[in-house]
Amino acid sequence: MSKLPNILLPDNVFSVLFASALPDNVKERIKFTASSVISNEIETGNADIGIIPSCDLIKHQDFFVSNKLAFSFDGQLSGSYLYFVPGQNNFTDLYLTGDANSNDVILSKIVFNERYSSQIQIHLANEIDPGKNYLVAGDKNFESGKFSSGLSFADELSTMLFLPYVNFVLVSKNESSLSSMNKLFEGIDERIESSSNEIINKLQFDTASKDFINENLNSVYYEMTENETDALTELIRLPYYHGITEELFDLRFV
Repeated sequence: MSKLPNILLPDNVFSVLFASALPDNVKERIKFTASSVISNEIETGNADIGIIPSCDLIKHQDFFVSNKLAFSFDGQLSGSYLYFVPGQNNFTDLYLTGDANSNDVILSKIVFNERYSSQIQIHLANEIDPGKNYLVAGDKNFESGKFSSGLSFADELSTMLFLPYVNFVLVSKNESSLSSMNKLFEGIDERIESSSNEIINKLQFDTASKDFINENLNSVYYEMTENETDALTELIRLPYYHGITEELFDLRFV
């Protein structure tokens, strides 16, 4: 790779762990930002490569998708958590806050339909009102140990799919750039695991959150195996099956 690409990552703990396992010259090309803007930055040429919410592929079907790297989950550790009003059984509204993106909007509708037989209306919110049901996305869940009273969104989806929840994928509009980057990810899970404790302990989270992430990191997968490839294919079909999107499409794996 003659010139290293500009790389955008969602600003969350899972990206920080991923970036920590990359070579120093690659780290210099990384910028962290809100997950909801990365696809448009790639589309407009402001970034060469980025890790995007998987549901963004619905609107960016021309993106090439790495078959070597993704952020996938199948347990209690998650990028988003659901918080319900205690004792409530009838769900009509869900409020999104934190680093919310297309996955949180689209897949929450599907989860509530499939798991709770509810058709919900989505609203965006800046602050949390304890009298409402919330989906909180990103590190906001870990900044004060809030996750302990929430329900793992990843666990809900992986249970529904019987496959890992592929939350974020690595993409580019340039096939050769992505192919070159793929070479960096050999053994990425082991490299992240070897340094994870040190990285997590430096984060501005409370002790309970740090311990929880450390103890549950084995339910997060960075390597894209056949299992995750199948899971991503199934995931992006869900909006079509639920009438949210109008067409199926093939992923352009590299």
